[in-house]
Amino acid sequence: MQQLHPAAAWADRTEFVPIHVDCIIAIVLKILDNKCKMGAKEKTSLMAIYDVTRTRKGQLFDMTIHQEIEAARLDNSALLAERIHQLRKQAEASIEKPVMKAFKALLRNALMTV
Repeated sequence: MQQLHPAAAWADRTEFVPIHVDCIIAIVLKILDNKCKMGAKEKTSLMAIYDVTRTRKGQLFDMTIHQEIEAARLDNSALLAERIHQLRKQAEASIEKPVMKAFKALLRNALMTV
């Protein structure tokens, strides 16, 4: 049996409110759009969190967003890159800055302990 990444294990036992699921999606879009300033370790952790939470319901995105993300993870064509860029901008515009800031603080605190 494959052991979960520590961040994935944390996400698996954490109850996220729907907007936090959207925050995770927005950060993944930012990573895939190459606009994220996280280091490699943090990006790996965030993608592990996403993999655990992608079946959870957010409030801003419908479940088709995950098809777009999966396609971009498998293929970085210019067409997909442009689509991810547009989705990232939409996500950033849709999530209030204080909400995202608070969620990132939650992530930082949680990831320091895993």
